[in-house]
Amino acid sequence: VHVALDVERGIDRLRRVVEPVGTAQLFLEGRHRGRSVAGAAIVAGISGAWAAAPEFKPLATIALKGGEAPRVLKFDAGGRRLYAGGNGAVEIFDADSGQRVGEVPVQGEIGGLLIAPGLGKGFVTAGGRLTAFDLASLAQTGAVAIGNGARDISHDGKSNRLFVTSAGGVVTVLDAASLRPAGKINLGGDLREAASDGRGHLF
Repeated sequence: VHVALDVERGIDRLRRVVEPVGTAQLFLEGRHRGRSVAGAAIVAGISGAWAAAPEFKPLATIALKGGEAPRVLKFDAGGRRLYAGGNGAVEIFDADSGQRVGEVPVQGEIGGLLIAPGLGKGFVTAGGRLTAFDLASLAQTGAVAIGNGARDISHDGKSNRLFVTSAGGVVTVLDAASLRPAGKINLGGDLREAASDGRGHLF
């Protein structure tokens, strides 16, 4: 669960989000004393019976390079890694120790980030390009120009294709293995996120 906390007004909102879940792990992003941080907090034993004044305490903070807040956070549950995408790089951290394990440099501000453990790859959009990288070595394995304004990246398992939304209303379709262009979908508007059902349908 990735929750943006409003400290003054967010408790009731957070309660509605996590109350039905049980034990939950929350990854938070923001600024603390002028530094960009990504923090992990454990909320244990959440149930329907809430105390009058529940307290949520961060276990640790993770400082990012460059002093800017990450634009996107992704978590790989199997690999226990946290991926923080900002301006010029995707930084990777061990989720349990908080130690930085590496980075994937890119050019420009990151628009979207996809972690695909089933493919053993990650994909990131920045500077008008989509870059693929290996999740084990973090080495870049390919890149393709897709134009400025690229945002979210979705993967459809049935077709093994990537769908990249853009601010210009165009969805770019790529083969996930080769990054070869497979077409474009002109929808218009200012596109942000898309979702695949894994069976050939994109929403």
